[in-house]
Amino acid sequence: MKKALAIDVGGTKIYNTIVDECGEIISEIEKHPTPKTYDEIIKLFKDIISTYENQVDVIAFSTCGSVNNNSRIYREYCKRIPANRV
Repeated sequence: MKKALAIDVGGTKIYNTIVDECGEIISEIEKHPTPKTYDEIIKLFKDIISTYENQVDVIAFSTCGSVNNNSRIYREYCKRIPANRV
């Protein structure tokens, strides 16, 4: 069964967990305060991903902004984070 690392990015908290292909949560839900700077948020993403990347098949982000599929840019209300920098 395939598994996904799910990362939910909010304005005050970032949650992550592993879900199976049926959407069932199969690991502990972790909660982190949302960093205040671009560099801190990138570091947190890298830390979360490096911890779980060998245990999952895909990585899924849920954000309060939108993603431009043409330029691979995450659009947030205050900053752009290039997807290829994570």
